[in-house]
Amino acid sequence: MKFLLLHGLAGDPTNWEETSYILKEYGHKCFIPEIHYFNSNFSSIPDLAANILNNIPNNFLNEDTIVVGNSLGGSIALSLGENYSKIILVASYAKTSIQGMGLKLTTFAQELSRIFHYPNKLTKNQRNTYEKLWENITSRDNIPRLNRIKRAALSFDDEQYYQKLHHKLQFICGGNDQVSPLEYFNDLKLRYPSIELFTIPDCGHAIPVEKPQELANYIIMSTEKKYA
Repeated sequence: MKFLLLHGLAGDPTNWEETSYILKEYGHKCFIPEIHYFNSNFSSIPDLAANILNNIPNNFLNEDTIVVGNSLGGSIALSLGENYSKIILVASYAKTSIQGMGLKLTTFAQELSRIFHYPNKLTKNQRNTYEKLWENITSRDNIPRLNRIKRAALSFDDEQYYQKLHHKLQFICGGNDQVSPLEYFNDLKLRYPSIELFTIPDCGHAIPVEKPQELANYIIMSTEKKYA
């Protein structure tokens, strides 16, 4: 099986390194495009998804591929979902009246605590990577771009995709996710019973970084079923 792995706004392709390594050990192929959230010219999530298509090999643009998106990458995965046999949304962004987008400009330490359930378990390299990303996201030059991204995400009509694609949707959630609350997805499951929902305990929003083995196990499980 082939997997297209999409990272989130506060991430980069390295977020998927450990999970993709495990998937490849099982004989699967992976492609992880770099998503230029701040440097791409787009006004909506579908526009951004269309831009990304230009950087994806043709053999990862068919129904033999499963698209997997983390955080805001989950919204992109939904936009591309009609091309794929299965859509796996990993701690996908949830629009709720409480959390909104989860892009409030807090301190770096506060943001780490929101993204990770155990931020103290990050390696020095991981922490440095996130600190650089944080400095980039919150830089004065990028604030207008950040606001544009936020508007695009909040205006994204995810409900229409749930209605069309619920039969091939799988959600993998962190049990302690403060950005995309588990309660939102439990409610979604009640409205669309065909959606598959799995929860990883003791895990926050950055599932590919915090729990790569558990995540890989659920992704591999998805290859054992046939989807329309």
